[in-house]
Amino acid sequence: MIEIKYRTRVFIDRKTKRITIHAKEIIDKYKDENYKNGKMFRVYANQKINELLKKAAKKVGLDREVVLIHYKGNTRIEEVKKFYEVIGCHDGRRTFVCCSLAFGIPPTVVMSCTGHSTYNAMKPYIEVADETQRVELAKWDKAEKQGDIKSDIAKKLEGVDEATLAKVLELLKSA
Repeated sequence: MIEIKYRTRVFIDRKTKRITIHAKEIIDKYKDENYKNGKMFRVYANQKINELLKKAAKKVGLDREVVLIHYKGNTRIEEVKKFYEVIGCHDGRRTFVCCSLAFGIPPTVVMSCTGHSTYNAMKPYIEVADETQRVELAKWDKAEKQGDIKSDIAKKLEGVDEATLAKVLELLKSA
């Protein structure tokens, strides 16, 4: 982890932020660019960033279908759209939270990075991806299979004499 120092718009004081090595490589790549007001990167309005994200997402084929649900009064309305039609910069924030938690980073650390003051404030961002859920729940299958193997071994060893068990134990220790 690398620390960078920067000035904020609101405060004149300098702040320090921890960033990943990959983020530092991106900063280094563009460090000689000169944009308005001494900024390292162009600063776009949120609307423009979302427009650019939609174009980029379409170009790289992020076209899975997503279901948007909203209500008008008591009527539930479902709309099916392509992901590239609805992606926005806020999805990056949600992705960061989900991936960080999936990597095992403690929620308190993720909260310090995102600026959430309480776990409840961060909760709406937490989604368990289908793939993550499948991988994690597969651990139960693996544990059950290991339990089956252990019980099969125990059954096979029930009638074996002590001398043979000692030899098996030595073989297992040397493996």
